[in-house]
Amino acid sequence: MGLSFTEPLWWLLLPLLFWFIWRQRLPWLRVAGQKDRRRRELRRIFTRLALLALLVAVLAGPGLHTVIDRQGVIMALDLSASIGPATGSGEAWIKEALAVRPSGVAAGVVAFGRKALVEEPPGERPEFYRAATDPGEDASLIGEALRYSQAILPRDFRRRVVLLTDGRDTGDDAVAAMRLAPRARVGENTAIEVTVVSDLETGADLFLERDGEMLASRTVLLRPGVNRLALSAPAGEAGLHRYQARVLARDGSADYFSANNEAGAIQEVAGPPRILVLSPAAGEARGLVEALHASGEVEVDLADPVSAPRGVTGWARYQAVFLVNVPAYSLGETAMRELETYVRDAGGGLVMTGGPDSFGPGGYSGTPLERALPVEMDIRGRGELPSLGLILVIDKSGSMSAVAGGADKMALAREAAARTGEKQGRTAKTNQQHPGRWRDRDLSPASLGVPGSP
Repeated sequence: MGLSFTEPLWWLLLPLLFWFIWRQRLPWLRVAGQKDRRRRELRRIFTRLALLALLVAVLAGPGLHTVIDRQGVIMALDLSASIGPATGSGEAWIKEALAVRPSGVAAGVVAFGRKALVEEPPGERPEFYRAATDPGEDASLIGEALRYSQAILPRDFRRRVVLLTDGRDTGDDAVAAMRLAPRARVGENTAIEVTVVSDLETGADLFLERDGEMLASRTVLLRPGVNRLALSAPAGEAGLHRYQARVLARDGSADYFSANNEAGAIQEVAGPPRILVLSPAAGEARGLVEALHASGEVEVDLADPVSAPRGVTGWARYQAVFLVNVPAYSLGETAMRELETYVRDAGGGLVMTGGPDSFGPGGYSGTPLERALPVEMDIRGRGELPSLGLILVIDKSGSMSAVAGGADKMALAREAAARTGEKQGRTAKTNQQHPGRWRDRDLSPASLGVPGSP
């Protein structure tokens, strides 16, 4: 962890301010003849200097940054039909790799074919014996596997994907998915690793450029064999950036072949975080969208639940999803399962706001979204519900003899009264052991005086 400043030039003003304060208070210090008065005056001077230093520190924009040194690895295993008997070899290789991995490395396993599925979520104690899921062997979507593997990797790790496949991609976006893998966001720090193979021990200078401009340099000691050198730098502005690393040996005579002293890489820096707000009525979510825009540089997409993303990779394009008064039936079981995976495995954020179609009233009790959210949708403590007095008022005028929705209005009224009576009868039985509550009584339509009831 280190300290950085967004406006470090403010520190150049500090010596001038110190000199000005000292010159202003120096006559007062000379006038103060007594020892106690001089001591008090010195305290005043140093207090002012300390306050100035704090003010300049705030103006310089301090911030803490952490170099990510933890590693997360996802092993993506192709289970398509073209792999055939080689699937066993891939499973054996994964087991061996997990057994010898360094401590502190979070590892997971993804199986893919027609779709990508989690075999073992990333963790420091993965347990994998053989592939147990069925991702569909009639296709091999490598791009889907790469995006899904990236999505479930922890955000605060150096993230890597190991692809075990024969390379027969039946999709058309594997190259695009690979280009998106080395991706960062505006405001983040990029961890850059330079691998140097040396035949002998020697000192060297490492230079790192981005888009043709010098970004960092350091002196390193190269030892015989493979040397992995890590650097950290701000990700920069949104867009594609080209990095170029160059190593120069201090002893020029020790470097017999200098043509291999440079290497490059390309990284995409994404813009502000994206947030998806789902609402069946755009007016209900307008206040939330305005508040999100006012909170900082974020991109907000407002959509109807019908046009919600499909597939975990679709949800993973967003850093958070807000559900504004969205009933469960408008999302559907598939989308709710995908959202649960998006929260549990991909680390996405999920927020559900209140409303008549949210939480329990919205039909979310017992659904995957109830498991994803830290709240229970069902009403607890039903035995402690207060007693209820019920009066049914039924219209018997001539208009009730008409037909509505293919049924007689009076028949509909009798059915509603019967169902209400049955429900209240069950509540009365539950509460009969509590004094002052409903006793077990006849709440049938006939006892309520409903005309035409049996």
